[in-house]
Amino acid sequence: GARRLFLTHFSARYNETSMLVKEAGAVHPNVEAAEDLKIVEVSYT
Repeated sequence: GARRLFLTHFSARYNETSMLVKEAGAVHPNVEAAEDLKIVEVSYT
């Protein structure tokens, strides 16, 4: 399975993403919200 889950493409109606991260955290242990200009290193191993 996935080691990390990144949430992207949020609706403009959400001012804050923490609620979405918390909700997704109920089904995946390592959730992050993407941010503009955030750099994420991805391992393919």
